[in-house]
Amino acid sequence: MADVTVNDLVPIVTVGTLLDKNSLYIVLQPLSISVEDNGYYHWAIYIVDDQGQTTRHHWVQVQMQRRSSPNRPEEYDHRVIGEGRALNATPNTHHPILMYAKVQGYRAPAAGTYDFVGKFRAIFGNDSFPTTSENRENGTSCATFVSRAIDRLVQDGVINGDRSTIINRTRLASYVLHQMLARQDIHPYTSTQPYLFRA
Repeated sequence: MADVTVNDLVPIVTVGTLLDKNSLYIVLQPLSISVEDNGYYHWAIYIVDDQGQTTRHHWVQVQMQRRSSPNRPEEYDHRVIGEGRALNATPNTHHPILMYAKVQGYRAPAAGTYDFVGKFRAIFGNDSFPTTSENRENGTSCATFVSRAIDRLVQDGVINGDRSTIINRTRLASYVLHQMLARQDIHPYTSTQPYLFRA
């Protein structure tokens, strides 16, 4: 597998640029910019359909009032977030988005022929532990969710490619981003543009 360099990260010049229709992106949002944390990101999958509507799928912390069970601090969540645009922050929470990793081997199924929600919900099922730290100790995290979702899509023929290559290249790109943050080449809360990476 080839190394990933800063040259592989292409700035999205115009925030709000439309994402490609019939595409799948792994989206990274910094949870910490501490050098000691070695690049700690929230991982999510954005699927853009043939009409340009984007659905976000991720494993996420859930507020007490929205939990399906009081003993599940995290769970699978999906929601249509509107027209697929490359934003530098999430619309509701304004958390910065640093990278859209476009999965090159994605082959969009015909509308209504593939149950993304059912497949993704089954990844962890009801296996959330009572605390987020117990989830991490047991390998339950947003990055693990994305890795297993990509693996499922590869197995089902929705992605033509190798899960390990896709995830490892995305992880290497996240390290490059972290180095840029550590050098203060970019700052997630003042950066005006996210980066596009081809996974």
